Order: sequence, then structure tokens, then C-alpha cells
Amino acid sequence: MLKGYKKMGMRIDSRLPITLPILRNLLEVTPSLCSTAYNAFLFKAMCTTAFFAFLRVGEITYCPRSPTVLQVKQVVKLEDLSGDTVGFKIRFDDFKHSYNQPNIAITLLRRSDICPVQSLLDYLVHRGLADGPLFRTFEGCAVSRKMFSEFLSSVFQSCGLDSSKYKGHSFRIGAATFAASCGLSDVQIRAMGRWKSDAFRKYIRLSNLCSSGFRS
Repeated sequence: MLKGYKKMGMRIDSRLPITLPILRNLLEVTPSLCSTAYNAFLFKAMCTTAFFAFLRVGEITYCPRSPTVLQVKQVVKLEDLSGDTVGFKIRFDDFKHSYNQPNIAITLLRRSDICPVQSLLDYLVHRGLADGPLFRTFEGCAVSRKMFSEFLSSVFQSCGLDSSKYKGHSFRIGAATFAASCGLSDVQIRAMGRWKSDAFRKYIRLSNLCSSGFRS
């Protein structure tokens, strides 16, 4: 009851969703804002994977309060009969609300426009396949939440977006909105985003897709 009362007093979530046009703009300006080619591949992979895999910021960046981050061993390459990479399977063993829940896996497949598979492939060529966090700096350390947030802030500003309304969680909000616009069911969206309840519904902002000129 106390938790419910506390939620009633919360402010309306003002964070806005990342849409495909916005994601495309982020990827276009990323190289010009990165000091090295490695960082450009790193952040492109982080942004595309965060969107298409419904990732929480705590799953791709290190924070002392949430030390569990996605590991490279949780990502499996999918190949066709000719040996070409057609996708990646990401296995989630430990995630928010994972207690007493079965392991979940989400598959990323190639796309003709913004391709999360190609972004991951390009990044892994430079990162290598050594054990450790999937997203890490050139020195081998997990990308911190502070580092990712500062990068996003500069990218949003470069794209003319309000960095007080677009945050790391905007990828997850955008993923839920995109999935709903494509006609996915509540059950499918809940499973893909690893939600235990119907909390994802508050993330669906279809009106923002119209205002941004989005087309599925």
C-alpha cells in the first residue's frame, strides 16, 4: 500500500522515446563526437543494441549500485548455411525482476535500414571476443553509466534534442513504442522487454512517432 501511495505522488515521466529517425541521426553524428574510431564503433553498437534489444542502461553500463552488466559470452552469433552472420541471440540470465523467472533470450536480425547486427559485428571486430563485459572501453574496462550518459548528452545536443528529456532510458521507451507501432501484442512486448507486469504500457508514446515523422 505504501509503495502504491508513493507511486501516486510521482511526477509524470517526461522522458521521450528514441524513434528510428532520431536513432539514425544519433548514429550519423557519433563519429564526429568520438575521439577514436574504436569509441565510434562502441557507441554505435551500444545505441542500436539498446534500442532493438529493449536494454536497460544498467544492463550495458557499469554502476556500483548495479554491478551486473551484459557479458560477451551472453551474445551468440547466428549464421546461415553459407556461414554468413544473420543475427545475434542475446541471453539474459540475470536481469531486473529475474527472480523466479525463466531465462530469456532475444534475437536480433539484420535490417535493411538501421542494422543492429552489423553494428555489433563492426564493434566486435575491434573489441575481440575475450571474456568480459560486452561493451567496454579500449582499455578493457566496462563502460560506466557516467561515460555513456555524458556521451548521450553531447550527441542529443548535437542533434538539436533536449538532453533533459532524452536519456539512456529513452532507448527502452522507444523500443516499446516501436514494437507497439509494428502491431506486436502486449504479451510479446512484455517478453521482449523482460517486464514482469504491464508497466511497459506507460512507455508507449505513439503520438511522438507521428510528430517525429516516423513510419514503420
